[in-house]
Amino acid sequence: MPSAANGTLSKVSSSLGWEVNQRSTGCTANVAVTNCGAARSSWALTFTFPGDQRMTGAWSATVTQSGARVTARNASWNGNLPAGGTATVGFQATCSGANTAPADFALDGAPRTSG
Repeated sequence: MPSAANGTLSKVSSSLGWEVNQRSTGCTANVAVTNCGAARSSWALTFTFPGDQRMTGAWSATVTQSGARVTARNASWNGNLPAGGTATVGFQATCSGANTAPADFALDGAPRTSG
């Protein structure tokens, strides 16, 4: 049965929300990035999975994974992110055991601390 967990990251030049729906052997998740600074013409979100999570699919971004490190870059149609604008990235992942949320999100290299 799915469950949801939410987290919010500190606002510096952006804020970020995390929502996950857990399944028995994996999850789907949505990450909403709100730009609290100047307009951006492109963006990249990075984070590290703390467990054995492995990406199996994504939407609204080009997503790559190397080991536990994930990089989500804007799609061709959602790179422009105005001040106050929000982009949402979704993905599917497999995992076994605990599915702990990442804690080291960064937008365009600026680290965020989960809170």
